Amino acid sequence: MPAASSISINDATPTAHVYVPVQVSPELSLFRNVADAAISASQEQIGLSFSRANGNRSTNKVKVTLSTPYEQTVDGAVIVRSTARMVCEFILPDDMDATERADFAALAANALDHADIKGYLEDLEAVW
Repeated sequence: MPAASSISINDATPTAHVYVPVQVSPELSLFRNVADAAISASQEQIGLSFSRANGNRSTNKVKVTLSTPYEQTVDGAVIVRSTARMVCEFILPDDMDATERADFAALAANALDHADIKGYLEDLEAVW
């Protein structure tokens, strides 16, 4: 397992959002973007969790979450007006090798970049 380090991800502009580790464990690691938030409640967060296959389950589970709070100033005070969230769970058969997992990870990342899928997210438009 690699040591936890900062995660930098560009948004659409592209501006880098840097998430630093704030909690690290094999079961759940949390990374927060502490630089861009006016208040701690509005810190963006990435969560990474991992559950290995076992005698009761022949699959490994990897969960990636992202939450992005949006701030608003009301009567001079900064508040969180809403939060966008992503929850992505990968269920990987224990017999997959590293090459197959890398290929699947690339497919998943590229799927999110496909125009039809981005239309659901960006324009709230379903295919017809």
